[in-house]
Parts: sequence; C-alpha cells; structure tokens
Amino acid sequence: MKKILIGLLILLFIAGGAGAVYYFFFYQNPSESDDADEPMVEVSESAAFEEDPQPIPFTEYFVISPGVEVFAKPTFESQVVGKTELREVVKVYEELSRWSRVQSWVNETTGKSQWIYNEHLSLENPGDTVQERYRDIKQLIVRTDDFEQNEARFIELTDQVLQSQQCSQSDLEQLQGWIRSFNYPDEPIYYSYCGGLEVEDKLYINLDNGDIFR
Repeated sequence: MKKILIGLLILLFIAGGAGAVYYFFFYQNPSESDDADEPMVEVSESAAFEEDPQPIPFTEYFVISPGVEVFAKPTFESQVVGKTELREVVKVYEELSRWSRVQSWVNETTGKSQWIYNEHLSLENPGDTVQERYRDIKQLIVRTDDFEQNEARFIELTDQVLQSQQCSQSDLEQLQGWIRSFNYPDEPIYYSYCGGLEVEDKLYINLDNGDIFR
C-alpha cells in the first residue's frame, strides 16, 4: 500500500512540474506572442521626408507692373492678401515654380505666406520716364472731378503728393481721383483719402496756388 501511495505522489510531483513549466513559458511572456501578431506599419520615404521648397539667398526685386496681387500661396487659386505698387522694392526669400515668396516666414499651421508671380518682378529698375509717370498717374486719378479741364494740374499735384509720401497709389485707387470740396466753394480745392477713410484722413489740394494740406 505504501508503495502505491509513494508512486502516486511521484506522479503528482511530475505533473505539477510540467504545469509550472507550461505556465512559465506560455503565460508569463504574452508580449512576445502578441508582438508577433501585430502588423508592421511601413512609413514611406515621401511621408517621412517631405521635400521643402528650395530657399534662395535674400534678394531685392523691383515690381514692374502696377497693382500686382500678392497671394497667400504660390497659386492663383489661393487668397489674395495684398497688392504691390509699380516700382516697389520687395525682398524675395524663396522661389518655387515661377513664384517668389516675399515674406520672411511661413505660417506652420496653414502654410500661408506672401507670394508674387515672377513675371511681375525684375532685378532691373523699370525706369520712370516723364511720359510713363504721366500715364501712370492719369490712370490712378481718371475719375477726378473736373479732370478734363485741369488734367495737367491734377497730375502735377498728384505727383507731388506721391513723391512726398503723403498719399500712396493704393490710397488713390480707392476713389480713383480727387473730389471737389464743398467746404471751399469759392476755391478750386479737391480732396482724397490718404491713410484711411476717416475725416482726419482727408488730404486737400488747391489747383490755384498748389497748396497741399489736411
């Protein structure tokens, strides 16, 4: 009887050891088997290394067309964020597909900056002959009151206003000229808005004596 009990104890011991070994190898290291079942995610080179537009050294260019639009991205489909003036000097920080970035930074979230189409830029000053200047100013103020009767005088005084930077081309484009002032009914005085659209932004010119005042 004792031999039978001893034999049973030996069998139980062997069975318990085998269970312990099974538990150790198959239950204590589940991460190894789990890792083997997880699919590998492949990262493409194009996603990991997106090619940025090639920056160029800082360069100054002249705007050679009047009223050139500035876009938020290098495409005509993007938002217009401003305009430049003829002969304005802009700083180009980058060129991309016939576009030039004229702002020193790019919004990291939206990717927006300021871009001008290269066709409107030149390293050479476009020049400023008397005839060209006369024509450009005439286009700016073509809707001026009494313009036909006093064309040369209006262009002369407008040129002075622009040269003294009391008014900009974009200011004059808002009204496309000068408006007769009824505050001075007995004098040939005209006004336009320069720097804003408030009363204090009115700039006056007197055709008789050439006075320019606010």
